[in-house]
Amino acid sequence: MGDKNFIWNLLKDDIEMVIEQGRNCGYDSETSDFYGKFEAYEFILDKMKQLEGGYINE
Repeated sequence: MGDKNFIWNLLKDDIEMVIEQGRNCGYDSETSDFYGKFEAYEFILDKMKQLEGGYINE
């Protein structure tokens, strides 16, 4: 199970980095061409954080 947690945490860290860089570039603005993709990354990160309390880290 340790490998899955390691991979999970790497993926989560990458998504957090993408979101941070997106904010720095203004992609979180509704007028940005990338706004839909930016929202999708935020949605995925929220779901990952919800799952952390569940079966992923058992």
